[in-house]
Amino acid sequence: MFVSSEWKLSINYFQKKTHWVRTLFSIKNEFSIVGVLESKGEIFGQSQDNLALIPITRMQAIYGKTDRSINIAVQAPSKQTYDACVENITSVMRVIRNVKPGEDNNFEIFSNESLISSVNSFTKYFKYGAGFISFIALLAAGIGIMNIMLVSVTERTKEIGIRKAIGAKSNTILHQFLIEAIILCEIGGAAGIIFGILAGNLLGIYLTHKCSDSL
Repeated sequence: MFVSSEWKLSINYFQKKTHWVRTLFSIKNEFSIVGVLESKGEIFGQSQDNLALIPITRMQAIYGKTDRSINIAVQAPSKQTYDACVENITSVMRVIRNVKPGEDNNFEIFSNESLISSVNSFTKYFKYGAGFISFIALLAAGIGIMNIMLVSVTERTKEIGIRKAIGAKSNTILHQFLIEAIILCEIGGAAGIIFGILAGNLLGIYLTHKCSDSL
C-alpha cells in the first residue's frame, strides 16, 4: 500500500529503519507499505495528504463489494478529444454495468463542466445577496451625500445670501451645489473602483499561489 505524507504514522520512523518496506497494521488486516506519496498540500482548506492507497481487489476481499461506491479518474489526452473520451467511457461503463439500450445510466460522470455548474448553482444565492447588499450600500451612500450637501448649504447660508445680493440667480446657486455633489460622487466612485480592483487582484494572486502550492 501507499500512504500519504500526513498519515498518522510517522514517516521518519520508516526512513530510519534498515529496510524501507515496513508493515502497517489495521484493525484486522496487515498491509505492507511500499512507498510514500509526495505532499500535495491543501485545496479550499481540505488536506490532500491524509489518505492511504490499497489494491481494489484487496479492498473488496476485505470489506466486500456490496454497498460500495468506486470513483475512477480519467484524463483526456487533449481538449479536442474530451467529448469523444466521455462518450467512450460512457459506452464502456454501460457495457460493464449491463445497462440495456434505452435505460438511464446507473452511474454518474463528473467533469469540470459539471463541477462548475454545481458551484454556480450554489453561489448564485451569494450573488443575489451581494446585489442586495450593494443596493443597500448605494442607498446609504446617497443618503449620506444628501446629508453632507444639506449641511454644506446650511453652513454656507451667508455665502448664498451675499451671492443673491449681488445678483446671482437661484438656478446658478443650485447648479453650483449640484456640480459639487457630482464631483464628490465621482471622486468617491473612482476611489472605490480603484480600491476594489486592487483588492480583487491581490486576492486573486494570493489564491492562485495558494492553489499552485497545493498542487
